[in-house]
Amino acid sequence: MLKNLKAVQLVVGILVVFWTTLVLVAGFGAWAMSHSAASLRDVHDVRMQRNEWLETMSRNVIANRLEMLLMFQHDSAGALHGVHDHAIDVHFANYDKRRAATGEAFAALQKGPLDADDQRLMATVIDTRAP
Repeated sequence: MLKNLKAVQLVVGILVVFWTTLVLVAGFGAWAMSHSAASLRDVHDVRMQRNEWLETMSRNVIANRLEMLLMFQHDSAGALHGVHDHAIDVHFANYDKRRAATGEAFAALQKGPLDADDQRLMATVIDTRAP
């Protein structure tokens, strides 16, 4: 069969196969890039926002623990009472401000899109935070 083909027909056939393969590979590459972009958009828009809220909550909880230690230094019978030139209300204000920011971050986290695992974890956190 190949002996009956002319050189021009053989070259044209090879070029057609080459270009068809090139178009198929380019199409698959474009589809893969589109899929990757959608996944990256999910990571950036959803998961990174969750991480920012969780980081805010974590940072505020740690800072409030330190604020409580500073409050204990205001004990009038304590050795460090004399080094404070401000009222304990400053620490209470800082504590309340961070607690409000933590509550806002938690509320935003609850409103965000949650899959089944996230909903299960959120239920655990809500039960743990309940008084």
